[in-house]
Amino acid sequence: MKEVLPLYEEVNPEAILVEESPFYLEGCIFKDEESSSENAYIIRPPLLYRDRNSKLHLLDGTLKDPKAKIGALVIASVPEEMVFLFLLDIKREIIFSSAINRLLYLKKAHDFLKDEKTVQTLAPLLKLPGNEPLVEIASRLTGLPIEVRRFLHGRRFSYRQIKHLMVVPEGILSTLVDWQHTIHLTARVFEEFALVMRECLLRDEMELEEFVDETGIKEILLLDLPPRRKTEMIRDVLERRRYPSLTEINQKIEGILREMNLPEGIQIDWDRTLEERGIKILLRVRDPEDLRTLLQRLGSCEMEKPLKEVFRLL
Repeated sequence: MKEVLPLYEEVNPEAILVEESPFYLEGCIFKDEESSSENAYIIRPPLLYRDRNSKLHLLDGTLKDPKAKIGALVIASVPEEMVFLFLLDIKREIIFSSAINRLLYLKKAHDFLKDEKTVQTLAPLLKLPGNEPLVEIASRLTGLPIEVRRFLHGRRFSYRQIKHLMVVPEGILSTLVDWQHTIHLTARVFEEFALVMRECLLRDEMELEEFVDETGIKEILLLDLPPRRKTEMIRDVLERRRYPSLTEINQKIEGILREMNLPEGIQIDWDRTLEERGIKILLRVRDPEDLRTLLQRLGSCEMEKPLKEVFRLL
């Protein structure tokens, strides 16, 4: 980037655009610690930009007294796209603190400059894939409730995760955010639940509230259990709902094994995704006699028929 040298000037604070400026980031991207600039002491001269219409924009720093003249560093005679590159440098820590911040910053620059070259220039600098619909994704983000956007920032969702979530209805995203203090809701769990719920609602043609009631998720959320346990219970419910045929087969196999009354030393397991055909038999033996007894039981006629039924299901 071309070197930008600000000059020191005394300016009237009332003439400085802050929130009205297209370069104002406070309302666009998220900071981890909220801080107010009202009545703050000036630690260093504020950094300003004078545009081609001679209007002043606050880029960095704070204003203490809006009535008294202040000393400021002023950048002038540079194109507006250069200012966005400059901001990317001086606000780098905040912008790069999350993927959503990077996307929202890209959209802010694109919306103001109205130039597709903005995406081509900023995307690689923001470590975003320039060959994807970044502006569309960012536009969908800005339409989401502030609570959802703040959650995506706070949990540090990756760009890939955010991209996947943009096909999920707002209602599902907001509902999951409401559950964050009830279940163990990591970025990975949030993405998983959101996508599965979307799939089930579309397939079953159901409303979200009806789905939460019918599946028993509402009752699970009210249980006096640790958040991780409730998360696992909801995951099991969603998995069964997502793959009803798979769930039915697994339940049949579990029923067959229960009826077999296997001795304590025999454990039978299988791939519950049913992608791998076959069973695993684990034997626990304490001496040769135990081994002989268990092998005889496995080879008995009473074991043959139910095991054949298990293999038929697999």
